[in-house]
Amino acid sequence: AAVVALDAHTGQELSRSAPRAVGGAMIYGNPVGDEANGLVYVGTSYPSWAWDPEPGQLLALDAQDLTKVVWSFQTSSSVDAAPAIIGNMLVFSDRQGSYAFDLQATLANPTHPTPVARWSTPPTLGHTILSTPIQVDGGLYCVAWAIGDQPPSGTSQVVAHLLRLDPSGTTESWELYTLAIVNPIGFSTR
Repeated sequence: AAVVALDAHTGQELSRSAPRAVGGAMIYGNPVGDEANGLVYVGTSYPSWAWDPEPGQLLALDAQDLTKVVWSFQTSSSVDAAPAIIGNMLVFSDRQGSYAFDLQATLANPTHPTPVARWSTPPTLGHTILSTPIQVDGGLYCVAWAIGDQPPSGTSQVVAHLLRLDPSGTTESWELYTLAIVNPIGFSTR
């Protein structure tokens, strides 16, 4: 798999990232463009539902030459959702928690950009997939989907949590709302 830039008018390929594969399994997630800094941010993940935490990465690629990694950050697990740019912060989640990087501080040294975290959350709910964070009324929100233990009926339980993150970075406080959805699509694990 690769990240590909296309001309919006002609559809002609302009640039292609290096393929990402570790043991043939690691793939790119959905990218997000940062026009102000000339970068494309993308996470890497494993395309399975295996909950063993495999490390992922958030990559900052040069938008003009996607083969150039400007900076990277290793995460403790897969980055399943696209990152989001909110003001001067780059916010993203892996299967363990959420992170916010200060883009101005990260790019302050153009010869050696280093990710500067404004904040990160501790591991949240165990085996989760976190959505792309969004900003609403001054708060950052994301949804965490957790696969619960199988009840005696043999069906899986999916629990959705709406998380509110403190966007200022001064605290790591969370407001947690839980919705339980049992067997939402009628699948069986037998």
